[in-house]
Amino acid sequence: MPPRGILLVALLIVSSAQAFLQSSTTPDSLTARIEGPAQFTQTGQPETFNVYLENSGSTAVSGTVRVQGIDGWQCEPDGRMPFSVSPKSASRVRFKVTPTPGSFNAFYPIHAFVEFDSRNGPLTAHPILLEAVS
Repeated sequence: MPPRGILLVALLIVSSAQAFLQSSTTPDSLTARIEGPAQFTQTGQPETFNVYLENSGSTAVSGTVRVQGIDGWQCEPDGRMPFSVSPKSASRVRFKVTPTPGSFNAFYPIHAFVEFDSRNGPLTAHPILLEAVS
């Protein structure tokens, strides 16, 4: 393969990996990011996940955060948790996520839904973290 072809393939792999590992999103002035352990090593046991909220705007932002898994995974607290972030500040909302016993050795998405009002109307930030079970 010519050098240009190798470079093109390498760039495609890097850009695909960045999309695969994306765990933050920034609608309007609020950045929402979800973080957790590197992997689950035992199903049926809860792990702590954090949703970080960073407000780069000049007014406070408030709303709700909800975390959701798939395949029967449990997230606690269940439902929407209120938050408020002052201007030019950050905040964190903690959740516990428990993979269903019998989950396969694979990657599973952990979704965070951050709903808030902005000057442009209601918005939702939806970061997704791909979490490994091993």
